Amino acid sequence: MRQKVTLMVPMTTPDGKVIKDDYGRPKLSAREVKARVQKTVRVIKGADGTEKEASLEVDLMPDINVVEGTEIQYKDVFDVLTKGAVIAVNESTNLAGTKVFFRTVYIG
Repeated sequence: MRQKVTLMVPMTTPDGKVIKDDYGRPKLSAREVKARVQKTVRVIKGADGTEKEASLEVDLMPDINVVEGTEIQYKDVFDVLTKGAVIAVNESTNLAGTKVFFRTVYIG
């Protein structure tokens, strides 16, 4: 995993509550993590039948927990910034399903 992506995660208080701004939106803080990024065009079909197009496929380390809707930024070697939100998460596990090797997230 040679690339780096920036996760925009909500800021929390020590007791676990999300800090919000004056308009009720959560305040976000940037967190840079190692990843493997691949540009792809893939159609993801949701449980409700909606289809979304993913432009990036990002493999993250297993200790990084992301959910759908998390904002991610990626700057490639040509300084082109790609921003997007997570539209699907896929976990690669061992045969027993007890250990996660890496998480693949799709950005649309």
